[in-house]
Amino acid sequence: MEMSGPSLPPEVPEPPEPARRRRLTRQNARQLLVAALASLATAFALLNFNHVKVNFLVTTQRPPLIVAIVICLAIGFLIGFATGRQRSGRD
Repeated sequence: MEMSGPSLPPEVPEPPEPARRRRLTRQNARQLLVAALASLATAFALLNFNHVKVNFLVTTQRPPLIVAIVICLAIGFLIGFATGRQRSGRD
């Protein structure tokens, strides 16, 4: 014999707030952009293995082109990080 009591409606999660939905969309877009840039960087690195002549202050070397590019990117990142960008209070 079956006992039936008051039936409860299934729990339905509340839809996310518009601001939260927008934040998730921005996060997904940012992840997609990072993935695309990482793919381009990988392809760029694989295509640039030729050795190039680089004149340092005291010596001349012949590293692969990608190594020279990565060193330049790292130096630029360090300069940008060291100088820092001031954020406005509007954010």
